[in-house]
Amino acid sequence: MKKITTVLAIIMVTITLSLSAQNKKDLVDGKYKILEQTPNTEVEAGKTLITGRVMDFMGRPIAASVSIEGTNYGMFVDSLGKYKFIVPAGKYKIKAEYTGCNALKTSTIDCKPQQKTVINLLLGTSMLDF
Repeated sequence: MKKITTVLAIIMVTITLSLSAQNKKDLVDGKYKILEQTPNTEVEAGKTLITGRVMDFMGRPIAASVSIEGTNYGMFVDSLGKYKFIVPAGKYKIKAEYTGCNALKTSTIDCKPQQKTVINLLLGTSMLDF
């Protein structure tokens, strides 16, 4: 019985590692990636749109809170893991948190007026990440 448990554990680790590699291919250092920074005329002058998704290590939406460091802007993601902020243009660090995971903070991101910035965040929820 012990051999079967060990074999199953090895198989689970192998599957988890391969799935993690697939989902992390679009993320910087396996944590976050700025997918685009494009002009956006949907927001008023002087404002910028910051949006994206928060996912677990398998690429599934995770019910995290997302905030912009140094401001009062913060929210919980929706059921698809999406978040959206319309804020004054400036330089920001985005922070995502979820119970049982290490918080993730981006480096400083320069968000220009009437620009859309899409940032996807990956929070580690597997035992492999601890």
